Amino acid sequence: TSNAQNAIFNFTNTDPNSFRLAQLRVGDFNNFVLSETMDAILTDLNDTRIETFFRPFSNSTTGEFNGLLNGIDPSETSVALADFSLAGTSFREDTSTLDANFITAWEVQFALAEAAARNLITADAQNLYETGVTLAFEYWNTDLPSDYLTSNAAFNAAGTTPVQQIVTQKWIANVINGYEGWIEYRRTGFPELRTISASFNNDLIPVRMPYPAEEEALNNENYTQAATATNDNSINVPVWWDE
Repeated sequence: TSNAQNAIFNFTNTDPNSFRLAQLRVGDFNNFVLSETMDAILTDLNDTRIETFFRPFSNSTTGEFNGLLNGIDPSETSVALADFSLAGTSFREDTSTLDANFITAWEVQFALAEAAARNLITADAQNLYETGVTLAFEYWNTDLPSDYLTSNAAFNAAGTTPVQQIVTQKWIANVINGYEGWIEYRRTGFPELRTISASFNNDLIPVRMPYPAEEEALNNENYTQAATATNDNSINVPVWWDE
């Protein structure tokens, strides 16, 4: 019910417990930039966490943020990192403020809010949603704007649904946990993601991890059975809970 009760692992600024990407050298983490999807969502919500998660792009003269479309074609698009917002200082220079999340109070509140919104439990979905948002801002050490829950992030905001609002907020707060965000998208279709500009998968976003080649070599009997059930180990066949 509170962030003090979160099941987490605290990162430090030094080995062996630093944030695993902070000291990355191959495919350096400083090449990770704000996505156009996240930029659009945070901007639409007037979400101040953008200043926590990312930093203004270097070529900005007014402290602006700029996101890059996922999946660009490098043969057609020239990208200068100075034109896009890199990850915030907490992901690189001061990882002691980061945690690895196992389960958090805001996730619990969002899960209960969704269950209530889907009439799976009897509870006040809006109150649970607003509590989840408040806890998520607190978790990321960012002040919640006074009008945040009465404007575009409101539970019943125009042009959206309560479930979409709940899942989108969970997706935002899980910025450090890409797998969780991907699972939420597979499960619900939210948030609405931008089309990949250079897709090798016919513009489809994968819905499962394929079995690795080692399985085919070392566990062929079971691999063959599983591959047959997943259209030859296709990344586009939903897992059992998503069918």
